[in-house]
Amino acid sequence: MAASAHLLPQTTLDRTRFDEAVRALKVFPSAMNVVSPASGPFVIYTFIVSCPTTQTWWVVTKRYSEFLAFRRTLAALAKRACDDVRIVLRAVHTPTFPKKHPLTPIHNAGKILERLTLFKQYTAMLVSLREACVLRALQLAPSAAKDSLLELYDLVQDFLSIPDALRRDELRRTIALVSPESSSVTEEDTECGCEEACAICLCDYEHGETKLQMPCKHVFHQECVVRWLEKSATCPLCRQDATQGYLF
Repeated sequence: MAASAHLLPQTTLDRTRFDEAVRALKVFPSAMNVVSPASGPFVIYTFIVSCPTTQTWWVVTKRYSEFLAFRRTLAALAKRACDDVRIVLRAVHTPTFPKKHPLTPIHNAGKILERLTLFKQYTAMLVSLREACVLRALQLAPSAAKDSLLELYDLVQDFLSIPDALRRDELRRTIALVSPESSSVTEEDTECGCEEACAICLCDYEHGETKLQMPCKHVFHQECVVRWLEKSATCPLCRQDATQGYLF
């Protein structure tokens, strides 16, 4: 049985809230050429996933080969899966996937941009698939189909590199999103102790601006964090690791 199965309540759903969550999702992409003495040149694609409805964010870092292998894994799964799993897998069925090109020491900027755009869309689809698994599983009584959906959920969680410290709370918030009466999100969960100004750009926070909190509790503008994490995976103030956190 999937590790997430025991967290799902038997309850009603709010499909409108789920659809709004998918539309609110944001994925900020960047790419970097890497030259490895062992394997030669390759490109690292980095995506900061920001989900306003569950108030969480995290960093996904993948190579082309990892995206391709996971796409093939899902395609193979769809061929042998039950109907409920095939239904949610349609969310990531995309006819457009970047072709594999021979690697060169300096990658063509146009091809990198093409891949970056398509992988951004694919990453957003995977986040939607993950939430669709919960949505569909909540509609089912305990069964093999429900277990399969939650196993798929965990499989996508692993690929999206959601940190262990964030996973349980992120699932709890997703359940609260599609099933409001089961919500256990408290004011403490969304408490923000941020300063009046962003320490990256030194500008005051304006009403309505999205801010990202790092694990160390330091808070910055969302746009500032996106630009900062393109250069460093640590907090700009205390230098602690910063690859996931919450939105405010």
